[in-house]
Amino acid sequence: MALITELLRREIGLIEGSIFRGRAANLAGSNFDKALSFAPFASQHNYDQIVLIDTGNDHRLYGLWYFGIPTLIDTNHFSSPFFHLVTSRLLNYGPFGATHNQTTLTKFDPRVLAALGVRYVITDTAFDAGTALQLKLELDPYRSQYVYELPRPNLGDYSPTRVHVAPNATQAMQMMASPDFDFTKEVVLVESTETVAWTSATSSRVQVFRDHLEVHAESKSRSIVVLPIEYSHCLEFGLHSSRGDPIEVRRANLEQTAIVFSGSLEGNIAQRYGPFRNPGCRLADYADAKRLAISAVPWTIGNEASIQSHSLRR
Repeated sequence: MALITELLRREIGLIEGSIFRGRAANLAGSNFDKALSFAPFASQHNYDQIVLIDTGNDHRLYGLWYFGIPTLIDTNHFSSPFFHLVTSRLLNYGPFGATHNQTTLTKFDPRVLAALGVRYVITDTAFDAGTALQLKLELDPYRSQYVYELPRPNLGDYSPTRVHVAPNATQAMQMMASPDFDFTKEVVLVESTETVAWTSATSSRVQVFRDHLEVHAESKSRSIVVLPIEYSHCLEFGLHSSRGDPIEVRRANLEQTAIVFSGSLEGNIAQRYGPFRNPGCRLADYADAKRLAISAVPWTIGNEASIQSHSLRR
């Protein structure tokens, strides 16, 4: 097994009943093939073939999934448009040729990556961004891969106390794109919620099972936990708390799941959809996308300076 895969499997590999320990995200290869600058994932695909030959593993898709390593990258015809919106605008340098069913990641933004549950980032460029270099792997005399560990990934324990409400996706993305937006302390909801003095949860964790997730959280008062779990009307929640206050489940930061609770929270989350079970949930997700006008969000939202910088580096 390749060195990178060994590290990731040991530190974040999924085990039945284990605590979620974070995801991996591979940004390497977007500038490898200059002729494919308009479609960085295609460039990354070509780059991965070299990595596969040199190490026996692509370090991006099946090479990680085979060993139970969760990734931020998704290859799925049912991939959420909300997930595509957030990753394409906040983790890339401007417009590119890609479809929503194939995640493309090119921008090293520790703030956004950590908020989405990423703990380890694979790059082909050395960075000095306050992150810990855990491994450098020389592929050949001309290129290396680096693995960085982010200091504060969302492992299901982000509990913000400042709530913003955005009536549409553009305003929500404008808030999230700001480098001053702190995902550990702030959250964007798309619907108003109760007005209370929010307190941070004293603890929160997510356990991973083959067909569901289990959530455990504690609060001394009224709290919000934002989970690194994609929100959908197809999610089924079996949650209960030690107090009589209502439990609320909200769409947070456009694509994440937020739970509002008091006291002790326990329960499970599972995705259930199909023609005979919860058949309208995908249409409800589509209705959210239409209502929030996600197609109107500009490609360059909050990203003009980084696009120019990236163009100069090319």
